[in-house]
Amino acid sequence: MNNQGRNAVLIVCVAIVIITIAMIMLGTGDGGQVPSGYGLTHTVSADAEQGLLDYLSQSSDYRVAVALPDTDEWQKGETGAVLLGISNTHEEDRTFYINVYLEDVLQMSYTASQAADIANPWLTFSGSLDVPAGDKETSLITIKPGNDASTGIYLFRVVVCMQPETDCHTISPAVGYDTPSYSRYGSAQFAIKILES
Repeated sequence: MNNQGRNAVLIVCVAIVIITIAMIMLGTGDGGQVPSGYGLTHTVSADAEQGLLDYLSQSSDYRVAVALPDTDEWQKGETGAVLLGISNTHEEDRTFYINVYLEDVLQMSYTASQAADIANPWLTFSGSLDVPAGDKETSLITIKPGNDASTGIYLFRVVVCMQPETDCHTISPAVGYDTPSYSRYGSAQFAIKILES
């Protein structure tokens, strides 16, 4: 094979690698849907995702919302996802900053702050999301309760801020937040129930 042939093969190989990396970085093309094989026991359906986007389109007052899996009952150690939706009602592109924290617990002997030390490591989410002017974007929040998780109902709060704050929050007295963050854009709440194995 001559040099031109080797160069052509090299270019094709590099192109394949770049396309593969781009597909991984951009996701599956299914919006917030995560394909099977990612270890998720509970996922948000396409209908729930569409409902989330429809809800955010109803009014400029609806700026932050979540779509949930079909069940809120999880076994210890299961991994699931909640889909966060943000509607940018501004006339310019924005980066929004996301925080998710345990807001309260029910049917447990822990205080909310004690339970937060246990539950917050279960959460994986993007710290920010770029949303074009007048548009909507979604981002997955994954939750994996530990195998030693206590049975009970865990209430989580998703808060979106317009500035990068180290502790973006809304009013959540159970965890000591008596006033919202100064740049709070909106928030939503969801709950999961951890069952006895």
